[in-house]
Amino acid sequence: MNIIPMLMNAEYAIRGIHGEIHEDELESNVTDLLTDLMHLCENRGFDFLNCLELAKRHYIEEKTDE
Repeated sequence: MNIIPMLMNAEYAIRGIHGEIHEDELESNVTDLLTDLMHLCENRGFDFLNCLELAKRHYIEEKTDE
């Protein structure tokens, strides 16, 4: 499995929030993105922890396919 498109999607999402990505701030930007997603889920009535658990499963499946 080619993970490059997934990495590009993640960087695109972070750029959409923070503009340019600086390596020394990347972890903080990821944390901010997750926090914003938590707010979005709460606002829309989604269970963030359930979404996170599903994302973990997808990640494991994708890593297995590599």
